[in-house]
Amino acid sequence: MAHKVVDVCVVGGGLVGGAFASALAKSNIAVKAAMKICVLEASKLKSQPTSNPNFSNRVVSLNPSAADFLKDIGVWDNIDKEKRYPYYNINVLDSVSNTPLSFSTESADFKSPIAYIVENEAMINGISQSLLNYKSSNPNFTVHDSTKVGSIALLQNSAKSGFLDNDWPVIELEDGSTIQSRLIVGSDGGNSIVRQFAEIESHGFDYSQTAIVATLKIAELDDNLSAWQRFLPTGPVAMLPLAPGYSSLVWSLPSRLSAQVSRLPSETFIHLLNTAFQNPLLDLQFMLSQIQQGKEKDVNFEAEMKWGQERAAGQTQRVGDASSEAVGWKGGKVPLVTGLPNDNRAGFPLRLRHAKEYIKNRIALIGYHA
Repeated sequence: MAHKVVDVCVVGGGLVGGAFASALAKSNIAVKAAMKICVLEASKLKSQPTSNPNFSNRVVSLNPSAADFLKDIGVWDNIDKEKRYPYYNINVLDSVSNTPLSFSTESADFKSPIAYIVENEAMINGISQSLLNYKSSNPNFTVHDSTKVGSIALLQNSAKSGFLDNDWPVIELEDGSTIQSRLIVGSDGGNSIVRQFAEIESHGFDYSQTAIVATLKIAELDDNLSAWQRFLPTGPVAMLPLAPGYSSLVWSLPSRLSAQVSRLPSETFIHLLNTAFQNPLLDLQFMLSQIQQGKEKDVNFEAEMKWGQERAAGQTQRVGDASSEAVGWKGGKVPLVTGLPNDNRAGFPLRLRHAKEYIKNRIALIGYHA
């Protein structure tokens, strides 16, 4: 059976693989050489962008250079404008020293955003549109979605062939069709079949931390153009602006505690989260200790939060004693969390995974597992 032959086959058309394929399709070298490019993606690419009025709980932060790259490859304009939000300030606080740091571009003459918060789903939709646009306009660019790779192998006589055509690896899809490619680019996740074919080892470990992500409703401000992050002994907590009145949460905690916190009633969770951002460290430590002991039902979290703030504001502090003093955000007042729209809380274990090599003969790894 004759194989379909291409120059580059990208396995995995998600955030990284899709962006790479789009950039390659637009590159001068691919255009001049009439390079044949193929993208294999297990999920179904959406032919039309979907407008979801709800916010997703998974986001990425893109700096201006990354945004410019997406503009250059034709992806940026495909991302729903309501789902990419610029911010101009970053406020960071260390709970031990209580010494805040603030970074801002609002005072600069060019007033460029520090970065953009973009929902993962909107990014994937934008990249899908880009891939389908290249597919319709470039006969040398093909996309196979809803397609899974069954296996990757070399032809039996390839060991003696040097760099001839029959040295090119062959991808067999689950439907039985085959693709032979001069170069395979693997962007197919942590359990990459491309990495396994290339016999590239990976190493890593678990951090024993789990990040809680969620969409937050915050008290209305004149704007919502700032990101907030506080480093705590149990892990950092961050609030990233999504839109006026809405932010995205990423809160890293020890995995067992993270599961307990995620299961709290929404109202209790909100009071705990506001304490994490706005109260002295001792208040948060007390609340978390009660949760760890299963005594959260015996605690009035709202009353504890308010009492801690009043106590900290009214007492004289010793120099350097940050554990009980009022939180001193230098870049303004951190927004008050008032709700959990659609309560889309979820937990993502934090792990390190790293391939020991990125390239082998006719193989390149990019993205998550590289």
